[in-house]
Amino acid sequence: METVRKKPQRVVTLVHGTWAKNADWVKPNSKLCQGMARIDPPPVVRRFQWSGANSHRARLMAADALAKQLEETLAEFPEAEHHLIAHSHGGNVALYALRNPTLCDRTASVVCLATPFIHAGARPIEPAFTVLRIMIYSLALAPGALLVILSLLFALLAAQALPESPFALFLQNTGLPSPHVFAGLIGLSGYLIWGGVRVGRRLTSWLFALLRPRIERYQQRRVNDYNHHAPRPIPVLNAQVERDEPALWLAALHRVSEPTSDSRAAIPMAAMLTLAFCYAIVMDFIHVAGTTASLIDTALYAAIVVSMMYLIWLAMLVLLFGISHLIFITMPLLVRAHGGGFGEWSLFANWLVLIEARTEPPGDFELESIRIAAQGRGLRHSRIYEDEDVIERISNWLAVDRSIR
Repeated sequence: METVRKKPQRVVTLVHGTWAKNADWVKPNSKLCQGMARIDPPPVVRRFQWSGANSHRARLMAADALAKQLEETLAEFPEAEHHLIAHSHGGNVALYALRNPTLCDRTASVVCLATPFIHAGARPIEPAFTVLRIMIYSLALAPGALLVILSLLFALLAAQALPESPFALFLQNTGLPSPHVFAGLIGLSGYLIWGGVRVGRRLTSWLFALLRPRIERYQQRRVNDYNHHAPRPIPVLNAQVERDEPALWLAALHRVSEPTSDSRAAIPMAAMLTLAFCYAIVMDFIHVAGTTASLIDTALYAAIVVSMMYLIWLAMLVLLFGISHLIFITMPLLVRAHGGGFGEWSLFANWLVLIEARTEPPGDFELESIRIAAQGRGLRHSRIYEDEDVIERISNWLAVDRSIR
């Protein structure tokens, strides 16, 4: 008499982690697989293999491949409960795959073992806009401010010039009354300052209106790309190990890769450097003012000093703003972009998005967390799937009826 093959009640797909393409824990003779075999009835176990490369792109590609395998498994066992058990970054791969609404609705639960869940958030852009605003206004007001200095210099020259000096002869030959010229220069400088304020306001409004929505759309797109979000609150058993080595390493990388100051630090630093650069000039000016008998020489020197300080201020502001953002770009790129970090090589993502690893996933999940102190030799990160308490907890988790109705 032909034996009727019983349909499986549960199907479990195992997902290995980073650099673990041939992981032992997913093999049939592993402690975890032997522990699941004692469940009544024992589940069908499938294994998913991916590159294991430590990069966000590799994890997204693996998630697409896992989604295709799960679709095939669901078609093969349409009436069974489907579960995922993933280790390390395999947990990120599994949750990325479940962004697919159909797969999420058909998946009963996920078990994540020592997963460093990737969290992303938009980096504040207002500090950069503040420095840009001051920079634009400083440039726009430069012609008017310098003309004010020239106007005052002209008034002093006109008041102190000797009758036979070239400047006095020039005024006499042109027939220009110096008070009228001074008033005209002051009026023109006032107009340039008023116009500079208007130009600065319009330019900043136009520039920020152009940049802000584009930057925010990019940030939101990358944040959505990194963070986990499921169409429904799927049950997740989150098992973490105390003093997990990769978790400690990623936390250290995050602290090193994130500069503590923001772009607005360029403003006081530019002011201090401007004063430092101009200290010698100011001291020399004080010496000249105290020794020279000519007010014209003193006024001319003062105009040069003030003009140089204004131009040095602009140069320092631009330079420090560029350096600060070069640090914001290169520090995360050098510290966390490589295969030993978060694996994000995108220049703009490291600049505009805060990326870190945490012990709980972002998003709306039915989360049940446990924390264990793994015993034995070797990495604690890799002992979690051999821990007897964890294996028993997983077996009890899978034994619960989670039928998708």
